[in-house]
Amino acid sequence: MPDRFISLDEIKAIPADQYPMLCFAYSLAGLFAKAVAAKTKGYYGHFMWLLAPDLFASQWFWFRTFPVDHFAGCNLKLVYNPSWSVAEKETLKRAIREDLDKPWYKTRYDCRAVLGILVGLPGFQNPKWRMCSETAEYLYLVDPDYDLYVPTPTDVNLWTKARGDRYKVYGRYMPD
Repeated sequence: MPDRFISLDEIKAIPADQYPMLCFAYSLAGLFAKAVAAKTKGYYGHFMWLLAPDLFASQWFWFRTFPVDHFAGCNLKLVYNPSWSVAEKETLKRAIREDLDKPWYKTRYDCRAVLGILVGLPGFQNPKWRMCSETAEYLYLVDPDYDLYVPTPTDVNLWTKARGDRYKVYGRYMPD
């Protein structure tokens, strides 16, 4: 089945029982995301979670929420696992919300890790902080096959693609 293109309004109208979803983003204007995508030989430069209607959980300068419209200038790809049970989805949402509830300084963005990736030292990170794609670690809670360490958005995207029997593309958004 070919991917379908959806609007921001359609993203906001995704039924509550479908959350959470993995989201890969490519900023059309962001130099930082373009550099990450180019260095990792992938398309997407950012990873986040669609947590609820009109609510992305995203590792920015710290882990926080954004309305869907905040990413109106990005290409987005939403991925989900249709076999997750209600309990598994709740486990994911609870873990994401627990991190969102932490003080900002405990969920800071790991700029050092990005620098390490850009200069070819992927292990150069601060273990207390995370890059955006490291928030994919919540998958450990519901998928015993998740085995990525300090992944880039490209790594997480390729990981889900390699498990196409479980992870499906819900839709893609492209700005006008």
